[in-house]
Parts: sequence; structure tokens; C-alpha cells
Amino acid sequence: MSNGTIFIVEDNEMLKSTLVDSLKMFFKNTINTYSSAEELSEIIKNLKTQEKKFFIIDILLPGKNGIALSQEILSIVKNAHIITMTGDMQKDYQIIARNAGAIKHFLKPFKIYELQETIEKLL
Repeated sequence: MSNGTIFIVEDNEMLKSTLVDSLKMFFKNTINTYSSAEELSEIIKNLKTQEKKFFIIDILLPGKNGIALSQEILSIVKNAHIITMTGDMQKDYQIIARNAGAIKHFLKPFKIYELQETIEKLL
């Protein structure tokens, strides 16, 4: 199923690779990956808005965090769907992420089928 582009922002290269490989098994969407919020910030200014955009964003990134990036994306990109994730259980990131516009938040490690189901519901 292909309807939009998936953007993954994750600084852990192994997890990023696993996410890409797993999502490619279920979706024909274009998948773009970035290691920092700053890398994606330059790209989002020029995104076309007619197709859906799925952003899978780690909250704890070097430099600008995933919460600030989520807010920036939603202020620029129409049809953006934000999914956040973190391995930090110390803060209530689910509430923080929802307040920043995320439609779903995952605590690492999570089951890939949960991410797949979340994206399928939005397509």
C-alpha cells in the first residue's frame, strides 16, 4: 500500500535500519531517514502537501529534540501525521508528545506490528 511518504528521524542507526526494513515489508511508501532534527528541518520547508506525510520521530535526539521538531513540522506541513517514540521512562513523554501534536507515542522497545497498524489506520 502506498499513499504518502514516511520520514524516520532516529539517531540510533541500528533501530533506524530495523524500522526501514520492517516498514518496507508492509508498505510501498517512500521512506526517508535522518539522524537529527536539523537534517529534516531543512527538508520540510520544501515538501509538497498533496500527499500524506508520516513522521516517526525519536524524542531524545541530539540538538533539537523530537517535541520541538514535531511542532515545527505541524506548523509547516499540511497532512502531517506525527508518531513519536522514546526509551526514556522517566518523563511522561506520551502526554508531552500528544500536546505537541503526535497522534501516537511508543515506548521503546515496541512491537513493529503496532507501528504498522497505526500507519495503516491513517492511510
